[in-house]
Amino acid sequence: MPAALDRNRNGSWSNAETGASGDIRMVSSGGGYAPVSMNGMRFAAGVDPASAYESAGGLYRSRTTSNLRSSPGTSGYVVGKLAPGETFDGLAKVQGTNWLLAGRGGVGIGYVSQNLVDAVGAPTASAASNCRTFDQTIRTRDGAPETQRYTACKNANGEWVVQA
Repeated sequence: MPAALDRNRNGSWSNAETGASGDIRMVSSGGGYAPVSMNGMRFAAGVDPASAYESAGGLYRSRTTSNLRSSPGTSGYVVGKLAPGETFDGLAKVQGTNWLLAGRGGVGIGYVSQNLVDAVGAPTASAASNCRTFDQTIRTRDGAPETQRYTACKNANGEWVVQA
């Protein structure tokens, strides 16, 4: 799967031992903010999921001491802080807002205003190019094919993090 994500191309796989096979069909990638599913995303204690997200994967740096909040907006409780110059993974942007879900190790650690941070090494608009949405169909020897949609974003280490 990482090769299909890196190349942004459809792919297939099979396992001779189990008889399982599958296809990966790329749905969207980069080029702006696209809706993403955060189903299965892990959130730190006290951090609430938002109702909808857009892709905004990439590494970000705080320009100043910045509050990490429990929900997007200044009414969310402060659950942590970013020091000036501190970097974090931008897991997603809350749809229709300027709030990013900050992450460490694939876990959402709080929301930070995009006005307080900079994308590292690329303009903010191109950070979405680090994300891909794809459908994966799995066929088992004895079962009917099942298809599920996933979103994968590259983390700060260049590894794909997949969310259902």
